[in-house]
Amino acid sequence: MKEELTEEEKEAMDSLNYEETRGELEQVVSALQTGGLTLEESVHAWEKGEYLAKRAEKMLEGVKEKIEKVQKEQQAAGQAAGTQLNLGGNRQS
Repeated sequence: MKEELTEEEKEAMDSLNYEETRGELEQVVSALQTGGLTLEESVHAWEKGEYLAKRAEKMLEGVKEKIEKVQKEQQAAGQAAGTQLNLGGNRQS
């Protein structure tokens, strides 16, 4: 029975970028919705879909963390710049 994913299948999916992962997931969902798969094929497709979905979710989480980091850095830089401007603005000759 070929229900579990092989290491080769996982490695192949791990090499995909987000768009490719999403496209593969869409194909799996379509195959499951269309039907015509044996029980064994359906279970394998389900396992593949679960793996792809989790991978896509992790990729999105990584992007979200990067965005939040950049936003915090920009916010801190803006506050520091504002502080510098305020200090400079208080100087009177």
